[in-house]
Amino acid sequence: MGIKNFADGNFQELKKQEIKIMQLMAICKKYPNLPIIPMVNHEIVAEDDGYWMGSIGTPRIDQIISFNDRIYFRDQESDGCFYEIFFDGTEEYSPNISDKEVKKKVDALPWMKCIVVYITMPEYRIPEVKHGED
Repeated sequence: MGIKNFADGNFQELKKQEIKIMQLMAICKKYPNLPIIPMVNHEIVAEDDGYWMGSIGTPRIDQIISFNDRIYFRDQESDGCFYEIFFDGTEEYSPNISDKEVKKKVDALPWMKCIVVYITMPEYRIPEVKHGED
């Protein structure tokens, strides 16, 4: 693959990345005291050593909390996930507990407000060398 083909194939991805970076910069300017939390897509992470390639996804403001080795997003979780937090082993499950009670307990948790940046699967075309090729 020549350099021109490589550049042409990546132009659209570069434009997408530019937009995402500009969005992130605008959010950081508006909220300079919030931590930036990169959230890596499960398809990217592998079991071996080294680094993994990804692309910057959509940045946004959210609140997060960790529970049982899982990160919960305040703005994206369904009521079912909030029930998982509510019935954390200290509460006995009861179908009689109202959504209002669950919401009250979940609202009282120490959520961390942050800038979430999703790291998604890349669409870049990377030159590949195979064994036996010059």
